[in-house]
Amino acid sequence: MRHALPAALSLLCLSAVARAHSGGGVTQLQPGEPWPVSQMKALVLGPDGKYQPDVIDFNKLRDGSALLFLAVDPVVKTDLAEARRLLALVKTLHNTHAFLVLPPARSLRPDDIMGAVQRAKLELPFLIDDRDYFPFAFQYGLGETPRYELFDNTQTLVIRGASTLSQRMPSGLTLAQAIRDLDQGKLIPQATFAARKGNVSPTER
Repeated sequence: MRHALPAALSLLCLSAVARAHSGGGVTQLQPGEPWPVSQMKALVLGPDGKYQPDVIDFNKLRDGSALLFLAVDPVVKTDLAEARRLLALVKTLHNTHAFLVLPPARSLRPDDIMGAVQRAKLELPFLIDDRDYFPFAFQYGLGETPRYELFDNTQTLVIRGASTLSQRMPSGLTLAQAIRDLDQGKLIPQATFAARKGNVSPTER
């Protein structure tokens, strides 16, 4: 398993893409498109076992590993349960950088959520989405969690909007198996899951 390592101490280095969101510069990502973010603020587990503010530099993670994101609210029991299932899976992986993403409402005041993040003991970095980049780019509601986004080892979006590890892809694979396959460098069909309010069936390419 590969955990993303903090790359800078400044909290001012948010990606140019995320900064542009408020100005209309961010596009909605479709399967087959690359991960466009260079840096993002985060809460990262420090050597003392406590979370601390830092920055994730995605440019340093372009090492042939997959990228996995799970948007969760750590004070919602169902989200926390899903995050713990993911953590157990991530501990078996070797070529995947995994991140949890705080929803925008929590990201606006990360100090207020720090206690819940510490108590959750999820170990993975929490990205601070204070520009609501994830809901916009991946097209789901601001409070719609949990939501998975999965990129292959070329950092190309493969699965957008899945909600649980047990969820079946149009190919018949569960999301958990799709994650294992990508970790091994295998190719899997691309899939998009619509926001819940749309009640639209997933599509596969």
